[in-house]
Amino acid sequence: MDLDALKERFFRLWHFSDAKQVIWNDVIARYGEKHRFYHTLEHIGHCLTEFDIARKYLTLPRATDWAAIEHALWFHDIVYSTTSSGNEEKSAEYAYRELRGMDMPVLFCDQVKRLILVTKLHLPQAPDEEVMCDIDLAILGQPRLRFSQYEEYIKFEYGVEPHVFSAGRAKFLVGMLKRRPIFSTSLFQHAYELHARANMALSLHQCEIDVDMHENAA
Repeated sequence: MDLDALKERFFRLWHFSDAKQVIWNDVIARYGEKHRFYHTLEHIGHCLTEFDIARKYLTLPRATDWAAIEHALWFHDIVYSTTSSGNEEKSAEYAYRELRGMDMPVLFCDQVKRLILVTKLHLPQAPDEEVMCDIDLAILGQPRLRFSQYEEYIKFEYGVEPHVFSAGRAKFLVGMLKRRPIFSTSLFQHAYELHARANMALSLHQCEIDVDMHENAA
């Protein structure tokens, strides 16, 4: 999804706001920060593509759920720093503030905030949260080349020594592989579960090799 398509989609979503151009400019600036390689507008575009598929094939309890998810996807990484543990909280507050500033209902704003916060640990407790998490994790089940590129981009964002990154990455991968299943909805399970497990198992093996090589060389 190119920048023009993203802008058109954002303006359509924010049709109710006279400030949509100002907000869009901030979205571009934040997702274009120099320290970002994966958490960019390209990631948002991929999420929106997955969102469109999910909306076509899945059913949610409330008509407003899909709108809340789409708003949450746009803002779930609006604040991103690898040295901060509060990215999701800050992103959720940003989204809440902008939506309330446009007089959107409190319940809707609360839902968007909740959907962003659930991406911190990806442990959904409600149907809308399941869809949100599955979309955000869909990168794990992509073809091997794209998955490898994603991991390289994450490594660039952290900017630490390779063995340090591999040790931290291994913990994440072990935690994800312990989940049964990784994806919550049948749609994403069928599409990505097996690919995600294969991708992460291979990545974990490489991380373990990297850590062992560093320890043996020390």
